[in-house]
Amino acid sequence: MASKPLAEVVQGTLAQVTDLVKETTALIKAQAGQDGAKVGLGAAMIVVALVCLAGVPPLLILAFVWGLVAAGLPVWASYLIATALMLVLTVVTFLIAKNALSKAVANSKRTMEAVKGTVKALTGSLAEAPGTVADAASPTDTSSTTSSPPTAEG
Repeated sequence: MASKPLAEVVQGTLAQVTDLVKETTALIKAQAGQDGAKVGLGAAMIVVALVCLAGVPPLLILAFVWGLVAAGLPVWASYLIATALMLVLTVVTFLIAKNALSKAVANSKRTMEAVKGTVKALTGSLAEAPGTVADAASPTDTSSTTSSPPTAEG
């Protein structure tokens, strides 16, 4: 049974890992290119759909106005009613959004305070604990750190 030296085994393994990383990177690049084209097409279709959707509210408002005109109101009164309803809808929507955002901000402030308290508690306990990194950074015994320079044997 012939065995390879450890250095050859390690070198062969490193070469295989390098090849694997290169091949995986090439595969990811190829997939990203294909996926990028699909994402671009999907995004373009979403933009077209949103543009079409943007035309719906004005048409609904016009239909509402002309429905009021058909019901016997003057044109100016129909437009005035439609405008007032849109203003009321805008104010109500704004107030709902403001309420939701203020709740979110309050929740994030509470979370940040809790995180700050946790960090403060952890850093305080680390500073007080014996054998921490701060204690290890100031060596008390330097006799074990002295060593003789390596000698060349040839």
